[in-house]
Amino acid sequence: MRINNILSVGSGSNQFFKGSKSISGTIKEKSIPLSCSILLCERVSGNIVQRVRSEPNGTYKFTNISEHFSYLVIAFHPELKFNAVIQDNVVPK
Repeated sequence: MRINNILSVGSGSNQFFKGSKSISGTIKEKSIPLSCSILLCERVSGNIVQRVRSEPNGTYKFTNISEHFSYLVIAFHPELKFNAVIQDNVVPK
């Protein structure tokens, strides 16, 4: 399972992590898109900022996040065939 991230600009609010940035990407297993549960956590505190499920085509998007923090993106295989995949130090630009 692999996470591909694309950083882009979004809009809106999200409590303490309120911002105008978004993080989006694609989840794939052996080059095949995968729908799964994905968490966005603030890197230092570990606080869960958002939780999404990727689309059947593997794409996901976290919106309305602050560029003043770095994040962890954690993807969980839907059938638990693999350990969670973590992308560390994701910083919106």
